[in-house]
Amino acid sequence: MINFIEMEIHIVVAGNDGNLSFDAHARISDLLTSSMREKIKNFHSLKDSQAFMIGRYLMVHSLKKLGFSDSILDSVRFSDTGRPYLPNSTADFNLSHSGDYVVCASARNVRIGVDIQKISPINLSDFSKVFSVYELEKFGNANDTDAELIASWTMKEAVIKADGRGFSISPLEIVLKDSKYAYLNADIWYIQPIPFDPKYFVHIACDQVIKPENIYIEYICI
Repeated sequence: MINFIEMEIHIVVAGNDGNLSFDAHARISDLLTSSMREKIKNFHSLKDSQAFMIGRYLMVHSLKKLGFSDSILDSVRFSDTGRPYLPNSTADFNLSHSGDYVVCASARNVRIGVDIQKISPINLSDFSKVFSVYELEKFGNANDTDAELIASWTMKEAVIKADGRGFSISPLEIVLKDSKYAYLNADIWYIQPIPFDPKYFVHIACDQVIKPENIYIEYICI
């Protein structure tokens, strides 16, 4: 029997068309740390720099739902693999962006990862280090190869991001089961799809089972 943990997972999504208004830029800048403001200068793409800013805004917005203040970014630290975290806190959170969207997932007492990917044409041979021969054959025989592969890729990526060790983990080590579970060595990760734009896939991965009704999704305009 599976025991469900009573908790809330907050998913916050915002658009990123690369045209962040002056007012929005100023509001977000006020929330950033000095090192984050410096990092913005290193982006070569305007859309990428704005995805970074929007991501930090979503971190604040999402973590405020867990009781934190507007100044929470001052406390955020980054692991050696670049994963953001709050020291000595039960809160966990994760970011992802693709195409015209940025998404943040947050919760307490659970390890969480999120990934979003836009559906686009793919070449199966480019994914030989991500999926097994069996998986690639399955995608090749699917009605929509691109969608099937990208859906599975977001599941594996969410697990990698939740685990926190980055790509020191080979995606080939992650075994997906019925789009609901992922096995990584001795660990089981629980996967949930997030309803979204039909041109994208979004999945979260958690180290605890979560009731779908405890996932709260918010779409915001910055």
